[in-house]
Amino acid sequence: MILFKYKSIALPSEDKKVYSESFIRDCKCLINNQLWFSSLENLNDPFEGVFQIDTSIGKALKLLKKDVDVEKLENLKIEIIKNKKKNCGILSLTTDNQNLLMWSHYTNNQKGYCVEFNLELNNFIRFNNKKLNSKVDLKKVSYSDEYPKASILHNDNNMIFGYKSKCWDYEKEYRFISANSGLHTYDENCLKTIFLGADCGLIEEILLCSIAYIKGAKVYKSKLFSDKFKLYFLPYDLVSLNQKINCQRFINEALV
Repeated sequence: MILFKYKSIALPSEDKKVYSESFIRDCKCLINNQLWFSSLENLNDPFEGVFQIDTSIGKALKLLKKDVDVEKLENLKIEIIKNKKKNCGILSLTTDNQNLLMWSHYTNNQKGYCVEFNLELNNFIRFNNKKLNSKVDLKKVSYSDEYPKASILHNDNNMIFGYKSKCWDYEKEYRFISANSGLHTYDENCLKTIFLGADCGLIEEILLCSIAYIKGAKVYKSKLFSDKFKLYFLPYDLVSLNQKINCQRFINEALV
């Protein structure tokens, strides 16, 4: 499945003359086929993981079977989901690489970049450099004005991570959900393309192009149309770049 991840590029600190620590970290992740699954508390929506228990199910159960302890079942469901919320990791991606709002919000006004991946559930193979023992889930986010309702009869305890307010619907979000937050390694060749922001810095641009070259990915530079609110992309000649600078050597020197 083709999905995109928007990334910002922070300015280097005073003791780092060329690249910021966060940018170096992200570049190493690209080289090592890794993506970060964030904990729920580090996501940017304060309503993440909110839910209600569907009480209508309990009422129906009482009518059908009077001796069932509905309150116990509902409390158990709440505890299961609370544990999920406490430990889970979420990778947020989108189907849209030309969204002007996302380029503004998540790439620091076109100073960052957007990465295209071809990812399926079975592409994630390791967590923190160890074999991934738990299954990764995938949810297409639904947008609603109301909290999702969790059913005591439904065993999909990840369902609450697939809902957000309607104000977020422009993001067209898909989520990979893991039992743990942290670095997850994906299969080789899932990285397909890097789209550079229109105002991406030259030195960061060269490093990203060099990484794409050694990973067998493509690079495009985003441009703004002069007569309409839309982006277009121009391809990079990575072969010519490598002939001029030796991409592998450039990476080795940049990421010392």
